[in-house]
Amino acid sequence: MPLSRYRYERQFDTTSGDSLAQLSEWVPAGSTVLELGPAGGYFTRYLQESLDCVVDAVEIDHEMAEAAKPWCRRLFQGNLETLVLSDLFDAHAYDVVVLADVLEHLRFPEQILLQLPILLRDNGVCLISVPNIAYGGLIAELLEGRFDYRNEGLLDKTHLRFFTQHSLTCLLGETGWYPWEWRSVDRPFFDSEFRTRLETLPTALTTLLNSRPDLQCYQWLVKAKLSAPETSPTFYKKPFSEHFPVRIFWIEENKEADFDYVRSQVAWGNLGIEQQIIRFSLPKGTQFDRFRLRFADRPGFIRLYTISVCGEQGETLWRWTSEFGHLALGENFAGMTCMGADGYLLANLHSAESWLELPWEKGDGVVPVSVTINLGWPMSGDFNIARQGWERAVVPLRQEMNAVKALVATRDVELATRDANLLAQHNVIAEKNLALAQLENSLSKQHDVLAGQIQDNLSQSAQISTLQNEIAQMRSFSWWLRRIFYWPSRIVHRLRNL
Repeated sequence: MPLSRYRYERQFDTTSGDSLAQLSEWVPAGSTVLELGPAGGYFTRYLQESLDCVVDAVEIDHEMAEAAKPWCRRLFQGNLETLVLSDLFDAHAYDVVVLADVLEHLRFPEQILLQLPILLRDNGVCLISVPNIAYGGLIAELLEGRFDYRNEGLLDKTHLRFFTQHSLTCLLGETGWYPWEWRSVDRPFFDSEFRTRLETLPTALTTLLNSRPDLQCYQWLVKAKLSAPETSPTFYKKPFSEHFPVRIFWIEENKEADFDYVRSQVAWGNLGIEQQIIRFSLPKGTQFDRFRLRFADRPGFIRLYTISVCGEQGETLWRWTSEFGHLALGENFAGMTCMGADGYLLANLHSAESWLELPWEKGDGVVPVSVTINLGWPMSGDFNIARQGWERAVVPLRQEMNAVKALVATRDVELATRDANLLAQHNVIAEKNLALAQLENSLSKQHDVLAGQIQDNLSQSAQISTLQNEIAQMRSFSWWLRRIFYWPSRIVHRLRNL
């Protein structure tokens, strides 16, 4: 049975920082664009409606081509591996060619790159995004002996080619293109499909990841031209840091509801930074009743410096600082304990769901528009010592758990063997019960035959008894008859003798 084709569905958001949002910054308004592989047209629509671009496109999937068609001047359905683009589109007609997550799906991506120069105007650009196979989360999964294909992501089932920044640079050079600008889409390992936490990795691997900040690059983006830049493009490599999510939940005024993810917002903090600002821009026009903060998605230590709620004019509606102490944060919290320190409050998060509800009281006519937190999660000595203590405590537990698992596995084998023996015995008993039932059925038939024979014998015995009685009667009659004739015969005999 053939596998159905997976269809990519995304929502384009200029503020998301994803590959399409960053590529859109390289597209001048009013450009004529050739988009190869538009999928359902989510980026095409933005180019046409927001940037006033004229867009032509090629899409392989019929349904996605139909979805993208309303925002295209011309759209051809076909396979880029077999099409000759110069037969479909005019020469020197385009300012921009977009290849967003396309090259990795082609067996020979160089053939497409070689066809593009004839289609571009002078100083035209080719915008490319590809997944980075050197992503650290994938490397961590490889070290576990896994290479699992998925419907989407770096190991998409339809990916035929894999790229690093170096291999993509080589491909561009071989086909006459020059990188003018590089960008990356960074993604925390735990926020990717690999779900890897930095602190769970071996120390040697953590050291490697810290020395290679580009290993957090999930996708490479490049703006390429047919002429060489005056200077080689540089790519700023920011210091590597694992990220952790800080989430705010809210309940609206006069609405009976529980805290949930529908009414929440997430921001990302950097692990290892002792002091950083996390800011939430709240939905405008909403009257808020309560706020709840979840500082991370894992146990650990958080340093809290300040928390503030601000209004539309930037005025402070509520503020807490570490000088106020932990009592000023109220008693409505779960999964965390706090203690005072020099210049900050040290919060010990016991679980991934630790939370704190702010003791904020709304005022008449005042609407909060932002919540700002000054915090830090330092990878410092106290955290490392605590982590080592946790590891020392966890190792015996893991050993005990492994012993229990081994015992359970042995028991499972014994139970499986016993179940197999019981099943075999049950089958034997069933066979014997069947044979016994057949024997009982045969005996019942023989009993019926014997009962019939006994009945026949009784009938015959009655007949014999009757005959015997008749014979007895006949014998009695014949005796008397002999007696009657006996004496006359004796008299005659004697008379003769005289």
